[in-house]
Amino acid sequence: MADELRDTVQATTVIPDIDAAIGPALFANRFFVTMTPAGARIAFAETVFTDRPTAFRSAVVLAFQDAIELKKLLESMLKPIEDALAAQQVQETRKDG
Repeated sequence: MADELRDTVQATTVIPDIDAAIGPALFANRFFVTMTPAGARIAFAETVFTDRPTAFRSAVVLAFQDAIELKKLLESMLKPIEDALAAQQVQETRKDG
């Protein structure tokens, strides 16, 4: 199942955008969205231990139209993964039941 997902096209890029597409990335396992007059502010953070504070990693502000485009892109890219996880959960439930 994972091999099938690995081969999916994630996004198309033009050559000048390649650094942004494959450059280094920070790990984040928490995110916070705030709607501002300027657009959607999305902050990314990391929580490693529950007894330590969450570490801020980065934030962006997207114009509302760009935020909507991001939502559409994430929905289309995550749909096959979501479906595969749901199918896996059904199989595990059947094994346990």
